[in-house]
Amino acid sequence: MIRTIALPDIPFPQFVRPALAVFWLLVSAAFATAGDLPLISTNTLNGTAVSLPADLPASRTLVLLAFHHADQAQLARWETGMALQPTQDDWLEIPVVSISNPVIRSMILAGMRGKHHGVAERNHIAPVFGNSPGVAHAFGVTGTQIAAIVIDHQGRAIAHVEGDFDQAKAQILRSAMTGR
Repeated sequence: MIRTIALPDIPFPQFVRPALAVFWLLVSAAFATAGDLPLISTNTLNGTAVSLPADLPASRTLVLLAFHHADQAQLARWETGMALQPTQDDWLEIPVVSISNPVIRSMILAGMRGKHHGVAERNHIAPVFGNSPGVAHAFGVTGTQIAAIVIDHQGRAIAHVEGDFDQAKAQILRSAMTGR
């Protein structure tokens, strides 16, 4: 497949055009690598059943995926950097846990609930217990680091970035969230 990256025909100053070209390249790469999301069923920490993508809370939802316990600090930086609040309805955090033992799963869920006390906060956290590489593949990401993906109700990934939080990645996601 040949992808053409065309800048909008708007009179931007010359010094802005290279930055726009990079932005369009990144957005185009996100579309090329992130696929359609298959049906994934889970529960929030409050116990509410969630079927993705149909039950995503907004028409465009930011999904933060974490694959390792050590990603918790990085998740907090993403939440702070994106100014995510428990009262917003346009984001969801999905920790992916590769544990099949039901006793250990219940201990992990109890620990998560103990860390997140508020009802609104718990509504944003929907752990998925399953094969991490399989879940990563379903979301169209590597699974080796945190991924932030904007997904619509049809399960289409509008944009995605992976790794540590930074403002350039945040701007890509914000633009995808607003459709601009």
